[in-house]
Amino acid sequence: MSTKGVYTALSGAMAQSLKLDTIANNIANVNTPGFKRDQQVFNEYLTANEKPPSVIQVPRVPASIESFYDMQGGDKSFVDSKGTFTDFSQGSLRHW
Repeated sequence: MSTKGVYTALSGAMAQSLKLDTIANNIANVNTPGFKRDQQVFNEYLTANEKPPSVIQVPRVPASIESFYDMQGGDKSFVDSKGTFTDFSQGSLRHW
């Protein structure tokens, strides 16, 4: 794995850690009256989409596996955390 591939894997590991922290918080508060669960939102950050089209050199050859490896940094992607949202839907009623 190349050094740049490590950053992709690391961003995924950090996202999973954040998701696990949120799940742990939800479980810890499951019996708290009025608690609303949180959920993490992630998306993919593509480096090629952040560059202007004039910078990206797309190979002008028939598509092959080899042509995808020579994108000059245009093929990297990372996990990007968009934040946390709270689910405000009504919970079930309990008869006491």
